[in-house]
Amino acid sequence: MKLKLEKAEVVIKDIQGKDMVQHPPLPHSLDTLQVEANKKYGFSPKEVLAAVQDLYEKKYVSYPRSDCNYIPVSQKADAVRILPVLAAIGIAGADTADIEITSKAFNDQKITAHHAIIPTGIQPEKLSEIEQKIYELIAKRYVLQFFPAHEYKKITFTLAVADEIFTGSGKVILKQGYKAYELEAQELESAEDNVKLPMFKIGHIVEKANYSINDKVTVPPKRFNEGTLLAAMANIWRFVDAKNPNREKLKEVKGIGTPATRDTIIAELQADTMNGKPVEPCMTKIKKELVPTEFGTRLIENVDQSLTLPDATAEMEYVLSEIAAGQKSLSEYMDEMIAVVHQNIQFAENRKFPLSKGKVLQECPVCSKGELLRHYSPKVKKYFHICNNPDCVSPVTGRKLFYEDDHGKPVVVKCPDCGTILVRILKNGAFWLCSKCNKTFNDKAGKPDLLLKKK
Repeated sequence: MKLKLEKAEVVIKDIQGKDMVQHPPLPHSLDTLQVEANKKYGFSPKEVLAAVQDLYEKKYVSYPRSDCNYIPVSQKADAVRILPVLAAIGIAGADTADIEITSKAFNDQKITAHHAIIPTGIQPEKLSEIEQKIYELIAKRYVLQFFPAHEYKKITFTLAVADEIFTGSGKVILKQGYKAYELEAQELESAEDNVKLPMFKIGHIVEKANYSINDKVTVPPKRFNEGTLLAAMANIWRFVDAKNPNREKLKEVKGIGTPATRDTIIAELQADTMNGKPVEPCMTKIKKELVPTEFGTRLIENVDQSLTLPDATAEMEYVLSEIAAGQKSLSEYMDEMIAVVHQNIQFAENRKFPLSKGKVLQECPVCSKGELLRHYSPKVKKYFHICNNPDCVSPVTGRKLFYEDDHGKPVVVKCPDCGTILVRILKNGAFWLCSKCNKTFNDKAGKPDLLLKKK
């Protein structure tokens, strides 16, 4: 392919332009405040709730345990009093905000039990470091409601090179709007956003630049951190099976837990003590990532899927909202839940408790006495498998054998020449080694490529 691309001309086949309008981000609810504070400062959801609760008790911000991102229209008039206070303490843009602008945030139809978290207009004093940072996040979102939308033209284009088609995109900013005062947004703009597009015309031949063709493999999604897990809990519909007929309806549901309880749920999953007694945590934090513990994995494997899939909790929340609106019978739903409880009791009665130390996957291919168990290594952040027979070692090296993990199963591949178990080596790039005949094989997506020996 590379030779073909080098010789062919690059021709503009199609250009499309679309005017786009991006409104300021809405004021904070507790969820969005916790997510942003975690992303920017690394604060845990529990720390954010404690800080914003203190700010509320000092009368510096409105009610903190809110799941709403909107403000009553009647409170727009308070901007005349609030913005000068924010300008006096140095909140960017507060002194040039236009109080004549009415953003999408001022919407009585979107108000729930409480409105968004906003400054009260009382000038804060003697704040702790975390309180100061949380207050600024709240204040900046409020100020942005008094700036115009960001406007730009999105350009998408198609290039033809020989018989290959490539697409690209970029944007031309028409009006900075609120982004002129939202420094974080400017810092987070991708390289694509900052590229200056040349004046393309259909049929034009483009001068070729340097390029490279890389072989890549898909990678698993990034692990959750406290902020992204919180956002997932609040928007659980995104994790519901795409085939679920209620998936779109579940967008109306606020998710797993409430703004006041999600931080507690995340903290309890990491807890190693409960009511003064030691317990095994279900997950642990490694740097910023939340990683399931071996116990947590075993626990999920021993609970019926009707209680572990996000569909279950999301649909429960949706039905409860229907009951609250008088659209479903409470007694009918209680009968359904009793049936679910009986189903789970029957499931549990067929499981072996207490939970075994590790999940048995298969007989050890070396000693035939032990079984390969799956473990997790916090040091390298990956699963592996090992024989539970303490006397089992490699007949060639005399050392313990560790097997790679492939979606919960051990990778057991023997040398096609001598039948010895191949071992994955990560030194100088991944490859597989036969310790007996010293043959090596290239690594292909975590498995040995037996058709291609390493050069």
